[in-house]
Amino acid sequence: EKYSDPLRDLLLAADLDLNGSDGDELEFRVESTGSLLTLESAIPHLNHFCAVMPSRDHVNYQPIYELDPPDYPFGWHESPCSRPQYQGPWGATVTLPRSLPEKLRVVKTEVIYSNKASAYRHVAFQAYLALYENQLLSDFLLPITDHEIEEALEDVEKRVGMANVSGQMNPWAILPGSEKPNDWFFAELVIGGLPPLHFITHSRMNLLKRNDGPMLYLPSGEDVQVTLRPIGIVQKMSNPEVFDEDLIEAAKNYTFMLFSSLSGSRMELNRRDFAYLFYPASGAREHIWNEYLKNLDESKFPVDGFNMNAQAFGRKYNYPGNLAMIRDGGRFEKTYQFVEWHWDTLTEDEVAEVYGRYKGEFIIEYPLLKVRSFHPRTNFLIPRSGAAAPPKYKYLISARSSVVLLSKDEIQYAFLLPSILRALSMTLTVQSLRMNLFGKNSSLSTIPDDLLTLAMTAPVSQERSNYQRLESLGDCVLKFVVVIQLLAEYPSWPEGYLTKQKDHAVSNVRLAKENLSRSLFQWIIRDRMLGKKWKPQYEKLSSQDNVQEEPIDSGQELNKNVNKDSKKKKDSKETQQMSTKVLADVVESLIGAAYLSGGFELGYECAKFFNLGLKNWKPLPDRIGSLLQQVRESEGKELSVPPQLNNVERILDYKFQHKLLLIEGLTHPTCQQNYEGTKSYERLEFLGDSIIDMICTDYLYRAKGKDYSPGHIQLRKAAMVNAHLLAYLCIGASTEFKAVLPQPGVNIIELKEETKTVHLGQCLLHSSSKVLDDLRMTKRRFEIAKDDIEKGLTHDHIFPWAALTRLQAPKFLSDLFESIIGAVFLDSDGNLDVVRRVLRKLGFMQALERVVTDDVDVIHPVSRLAQWADQNDKKVEYNSRKERGNIICSVFLDDVELEGTIETRVDHGKGALEEVKFTVAEKAFKILQSRTQRVIGS
Repeated sequence: EKYSDPLRDLLLAADLDLNGSDGDELEFRVESTGSLLTLESAIPHLNHFCAVMPSRDHVNYQPIYELDPPDYPFGWHESPCSRPQYQGPWGATVTLPRSLPEKLRVVKTEVIYSNKASAYRHVAFQAYLALYENQLLSDFLLPITDHEIEEALEDVEKRVGMANVSGQMNPWAILPGSEKPNDWFFAELVIGGLPPLHFITHSRMNLLKRNDGPMLYLPSGEDVQVTLRPIGIVQKMSNPEVFDEDLIEAAKNYTFMLFSSLSGSRMELNRRDFAYLFYPASGAREHIWNEYLKNLDESKFPVDGFNMNAQAFGRKYNYPGNLAMIRDGGRFEKTYQFVEWHWDTLTEDEVAEVYGRYKGEFIIEYPLLKVRSFHPRTNFLIPRSGAAAPPKYKYLISARSSVVLLSKDEIQYAFLLPSILRALSMTLTVQSLRMNLFGKNSSLSTIPDDLLTLAMTAPVSQERSNYQRLESLGDCVLKFVVVIQLLAEYPSWPEGYLTKQKDHAVSNVRLAKENLSRSLFQWIIRDRMLGKKWKPQYEKLSSQDNVQEEPIDSGQELNKNVNKDSKKKKDSKETQQMSTKVLADVVESLIGAAYLSGGFELGYECAKFFNLGLKNWKPLPDRIGSLLQQVRESEGKELSVPPQLNNVERILDYKFQHKLLLIEGLTHPTCQQNYEGTKSYERLEFLGDSIIDMICTDYLYRAKGKDYSPGHIQLRKAAMVNAHLLAYLCIGASTEFKAVLPQPGVNIIELKEETKTVHLGQCLLHSSSKVLDDLRMTKRRFEIAKDDIEKGLTHDHIFPWAALTRLQAPKFLSDLFESIIGAVFLDSDGNLDVVRRVLRKLGFMQALERVVTDDVDVIHPVSRLAQWADQNDKKVEYNSRKERGNIICSVFLDDVELEGTIETRVDHGKGALEEVKFTVAEKAFKILQSRTQRVIGS
């Protein structure tokens, strides 16, 4: 079936007789697979190899065979007498597509074969064997695109988007097999201006200096910085005045008292085995609050907890004003912030409100408790979003209320500690990842905690920030690194092979498998800050709460069908379903974090850590050096330089050290002239595409004051890195020079000096009349549309999609732009600053900067109109028809033609309908936008 392609037989002269042979039984067998190459199969194999290469406009990829000597030698038709027909021996030459290296592109045999068929077969055999020896064929003797890569991509399609993983690791839990599970690590926790606390955990904490620890955003408008200073292990402390043997027990009781004030209804009354403990750093509570506690009736503790009847409390302690929290009732009732003891008589409205609050008959006794609600915020890690509502005071009957026996500072602790613990648990999670996955000696362990935390935080956690922006950046860094690895590793591979191998290496399923094989999923932060449902964690977790499970088998498949009945309900928290996209995104976000922390060097190390199925990883400078070495080996002493090179260097304002790179960057696949064996520009285009994508994404990610979401990054990148814009910049880039040309004068021919303009697109090296025609037609359309495009790029608030589309530029122009950028990158030893300067010279950076600084609307006109229709509950349709060589198109809203949107264009073939549709969509949106503004104005 693979040989059913019609190109298979388009190789030999019509009179070729393939039935003859020299009786040679030459063959080649791959031992590992048993695949066999014979003289008879060599020609069909070679035809198929060329037929499956990615097609390009105006390029014929079929192999070209020539006999040696030729059937018709030069000048044969001028001979006055007939010559005897040549009877042999014969040789042959086969020429393969220009995207292959010269050593593989042209293959010759000796002139030793008795007939033409044998010569053809032998040269095809040699050419195909050379392809195999240079890793362009699989061990099945088929093009790699046929077997290895396509099988891998089919494997991707068979997999669904979910995988079974164990739960998120618990950073506070005592892990099974811990060497010293009874050790308590001791630290000093400072929360803004509050008195310091002793913080005691089984997890070793790192130093958090000012600006390192979490920032808390209080309802009062104050921003509070948290710092943490590790001290040591409690059991090894030598100061008995502070670290006596009862410290842990006292801390357990104090921690219970703090957390039960707000979360008591969700806590177990008799448990004190918390995963973290707190105690005043001074060594004791304020004396007065200890006195209050001592007078509690311990027999009533199971009912009242650390609460005392407010009326009894006031009478006993003469109504003190240092209270902080009041309960409207017993132990687990709603809490309020204490304001004052209220002795003045209430107004009629206030009395009515009090009677409406309580049931049954009662008498209002003074003093009452004047209180107000606490601010509803529970997660203080999230910045405030507006001013708090003014307090509304309430009055509670003291006999029916309780005083929570905690000071104002301790109530602050009770509110703020859950947010602090959330931040610290995330930090501990990524510190565990650093130690257990990367290792303390790995360069990846230098990635800061804040970047690691961001990289590991999934959107489902509902945190203020998550990995999505880093994933967008990491995706781009990963592709850039992989492209360079592949280019250097496979110097003979054409662009089509490289693209498919790259797509496989960075596919979501490949990344997800690498995640699973390293159990990275257990460090993905996906639990939520529960807010009002929060409760403290205990040392020993029940099976349903323990998220520290054994990692799943690294070879586990992402099952196509999940058997929901195979898992009992009680096991639902032991394993979880996670999408392969999340698993893949986290890998990319880690690469993004590594890049931000240590540039491409650390980004490379992170990509290398995940392997991605690549055979051989080498640092980027080494890879770039090997690519340049290949260029040096091809450069002759006297390089034949096309005249276009000087013009291109003037346009770019860049002088190439390796002219061969620029020649390759300018060489279209149709070019017949051979410059030191250069290939066509496809491989450099493959590199240049990733470079422009990298520069654009990096700029958008770092844009000051923007903090673009991944969706907005993608929208702007789609506008900038698209074939229409790159082709426009390629046509528009030009240089001028003085030329002396003969001109007709009066009865004589005169030499006159003229100024000539050379455009970058005109410097393309090609041998195709069709390419030349495309260049001429595109130049004409450029002259017509350039003013509209320039205005759109420099002044309009809407990106000029429609005007760019009117160029209908052939793809080879955007390919040329990208290949030149790839050539500059390699020639400058991988210096992206040099590439940015060249891009600025070509106008790319200015366009990108304006899109950002002026908030240009980059939404595609068709998408923009569809969004407007959805928002206004309208139905949009495009009505197009062909009449007398023209295409006529207009927009209909709710089956009524929108006046002013009719557009007529010449039907010039491919792309004409798309061009006119873009134009009418843009016109329609401007009309509708103008109508809306008039309505608002009136």
